[in-house]
Amino acid sequence: MSVRAMWKAVLGFGDTRLPVKLFAAVQDRNIRFRLLHADDLVPLEERMINPHTEATVEFAEAQRGIEVEAGRMVVLSDEEREALEPEASRDIEVTRFVDPSLINHQWYAQPYSLGPDGSDAAYYAFARALESRGVEGVARWVM
Repeated sequence: MSVRAMWKAVLGFGDTRLPVKLFAAVQDRNIRFRLLHADDLVPLEERMINPHTEATVEFAEAQRGIEVEAGRMVVLSDEEREALEPEASRDIEVTRFVDPSLINHQWYAQPYSLGPDGSDAAYYAFARALESRGVEGVARWVM
């Protein structure tokens, strides 16, 4: 099976810009079970319940909040949350180059791989330069 890029971007560091493709580095192979009613094997539904009244709460009646300390919640409106969202971009900005031992890979939420999108020579020259210097790039982007 051929691997398909999931996203195209431009990798930037200093004045250099390289077109790249982003690939998922791992494939999710988890099995996801559904909860079924034992008698008739009908899939069960999840519902939101108010724990004080035990009444079902519709999604439209719910608000999102974050607990900032025990018992104290901060609630933002949809408009406030949207205003805080960073603007999506196809730019991947390399902010610095560091020794690989300084990057703890266990904290990655999702590993990705980059590959060239166009000039293989420029991309692989960059990869060889990183390898010869023994560094990895730290980057940021908004997908």
